Amino acid sequence: MEVSGKIVINNMSIDTSQGTVSWQEEEPSNPVNGDTWFKVVNGVAVNAYIRKNDAWVEVEFASQIIAEELIGKIITGAEINGSVINGGEFNNTFTEPVGTDATLTGNTTIQRGIVETQYAVNNTTTSALLSSGRQTWNGVNIESVQNGADDLPATSSVFGATGIDMYNREFNSQFGTVHLGYQDLMTLPRKEVTVFGSGFGAYPGQAPSAERYMRSVQLYGAFINNNIITASQAYEELWMGTLPVGYRPADKLGFIVQGTGSTRFLLQIDRDGRIYISRVAGWTGSAYGFVAVASGSWLNIQCSFIAADI
Repeated sequence: MEVSGKIVINNMSIDTSQGTVSWQEEEPSNPVNGDTWFKVVNGVAVNAYIRKNDAWVEVEFASQIIAEELIGKIITGAEINGSVINGGEFNNTFTEPVGTDATLTGNTTIQRGIVETQYAVNNTTTSALLSSGRQTWNGVNIESVQNGADDLPATSSVFGATGIDMYNREFNSQFGTVHLGYQDLMTLPRKEVTVFGSGFGAYPGQAPSAERYMRSVQLYGAFINNNIITASQAYEELWMGTLPVGYRPADKLGFIVQGTGSTRFLLQIDRDGRIYISRVAGWTGSAYGFVAVASGSWLNIQCSFIAADI
């Protein structure tokens, strides 16, 4: 913005092209016709004068003077530094070229605690609407809406204290509004299992552990059984250990994983984080079926799944 006129506040002034606007108690020195003087006593403007025919002419000190003399002369596109503005409203209309054959027009306002920009992009040659939208900050949420060439919402997002809600016209009828919250973005470091079931522990050099990146959880390592698992126990669910909070699934999951030698078993993970081994199968010597698991076996748990809310 540019200042038109010279502002003088406590004998300090800014020179411009439309005279001088002075705020001080004493009569300004070297006045010229067209100057405006607001007489200030103890920080309060008590009189207003306009310089005409080489003399100060007192004028009615009212809102009209403020509008015509102060705003009209001072704020005609200026730079305001170090000031406090109480009340009022801000409006800024803009027009800018976009790309090679498009024009962006819009308006930004600040009023009633709301900052909002509304805009439209048109073809420079045909004036056809290409897109439009708005961004609004109301002190609680930030909302962004982008319209298509039909001037109807195509995409939008609302950012607030609980996360981001996103709308997409193409997918909304099938999938609805998408919410992205705090727990969707959590990244938790690799953490070892420290709670073990009776007769189970961490396999040497391959301690069971979990790592979380956003909603994806990856399990590593293996358990070891300190006692033999008999063939009659092979079908049972045996609790090996428990995942820490934050690394657990929303419901019970099952994975077929490789164990020691030719054995395979059903690895189950419950919503409380408890990890089970069951349905241990392998070569019996003549067929493939439930087999005993020797003590000290490698009970692999490598798998991945989607984490539940904490």
